[in-house]
Amino acid sequence: MLRFLFMLVFTIVSAFKGNGINGNKLSIKAQIGNWQKGDKFNLLRATISLTNNTDDTIAYRSMSCSSDDFYETNINVLTVQVQSCLSDYQILEKIPPHTTQQKKLNLQTDLLISRMYGIKFRLGFYFIQEHDSFNKSDFITHPDYYSQYLIYSDDIEITYKSHVE
Repeated sequence: MLRFLFMLVFTIVSAFKGNGINGNKLSIKAQIGNWQKGDKFNLLRATISLTNNTDDTIAYRSMSCSSDDFYETNINVLTVQVQSCLSDYQILEKIPPHTTQQKKLNLQTDLLISRMYGIKFRLGFYFIQEHDSFNKSDFITHPDYYSQYLIYSDDIEITYKSHVE
């Protein structure tokens, strides 16, 4: 009986471990492209793929202009380039069942491109679903609260294949 109870607890803990808010509803993959030299920053192009792994449409919160704010990297030397906005309001994005939505981002660094080779990083997405509360000013001023919604891609390594355009 004790063995059965132990196995039951182990199974329940294993089932919930790592699922968090997302529960594997959404998976994220990232692919990097080419570097573009800039005056102030060097830009690395990236394509993010968000895949709905469920039988239902997923609705998540975003912004009409500043949707790039919902993405981040896990390293300080490479950040997501954000766009300036004149008119910005909340919207709901939808991904139909078992489909993938792609988004293009520019990642920026003030380091020399040659210093970036070999660096590994992950791209994150704040998966805030339709039923989750969201306030843009809180999102900016209290990011720790929203970290529960953050999901990351697998590791990405910047290699020589990510060449300069």
